Amino acid sequence: GDVAAAKAVAAEVKGLRNASRMRVDRRFDPVLAEAPQLGDYKAQAARLLESLRAKQKAAPRAMPLRVSIAEEMVLLGDYAAALDFIDETLAGMRGADEDAWQSPEYAAFLLRARASANLRQGKAQQAIEDFEMASMFVPPNGVDIPRLMLADKLCDLGRPKDAEEAAKVDTRNIPWPTQVRQLVRACAAAGVGDTARARALADGLRE
Repeated sequence: GDVAAAKAVAAEVKGLRNASRMRVDRRFDPVLAEAPQLGDYKAQAARLLESLRAKQKAAPRAMPLRVSIAEEMVLLGDYAAALDFIDETLAGMRGADEDAWQSPEYAAFLLRARASANLRQGKAQQAIEDFEMASMFVPPNGVDIPRLMLADKLCDLGRPKDAEEAAKVDTRNIPWPTQVRQLVRACAAAGVGDTARARALADGLRE
C-alpha cells in the first residue's frame, strides 16, 4: 500500500517485459496512475537497451549481455537490427577461441531470438531452420526447448504430424516443458481430427 515507495522502485525498472507486467497487473494501478510513463513499454525497452549497450562497451564479449540485447530488440520489433546483431555475434562465436564466447547455450538463445524475429516477419521456413539449428546447441543434460518451440510453431502452421514428431522431447518431468509438450500433442491431435484425444490431453493440463 506504500505507493510512493513502490513508485520509487518502479522508476528503476527497465525493459519491455517488466513494463508490460505492470500494465496488466492491477496491483500496479496506483503507481501507473501517478507515473504512467513507467508503463510505456517502448520507452522502457529503449531504456534497457541503452543500459545493456553501455555495459557491452565495457565487456564486448559478454554473451549474456549480447543475448539480452538481441531478445529486447526482437521484443521491440526492431527485427532488421536484431538479425544483424545476432548474425554478427554468431559469426564472432565461430571464430573465437574462448570457452565463454563459444558456449553452446548462448548460441541456442541467439538462434531462438532469430527464429522469433523471422516468425514475426512471416518468414516461417527460416524460423523453422533457426529452431532446428538451436536444437543442435542444447547440452546433453538439458531439455530441448528449441525443439518444443518448433513443435508449437509447426502446429500453428497447420502441420500437426510434424508437430507431434518434433514434440518427442525428454522434458525430464520439469513442469513447464512437460506442459508445453502436452499442449502441442493436444493441438496435433485436434489437427488430425482426433477430438477425443485432444480433449483428454487438454483436460490433463487443467490439473
